[in-house]
Amino acid sequence: MKEVFHQVQCDQLHLHLHAIITFKKKWN
Repeated sequence: MKEVFHQVQCDQLHLHLHAIITFKKKWN
């Protein structure tokens, strides 16, 4: 169960970073 939770956290972090990168590209 702990491993699955960790995987979900990693996925959310990846999506968050992707959103930030996309956001920065739009404003540059």
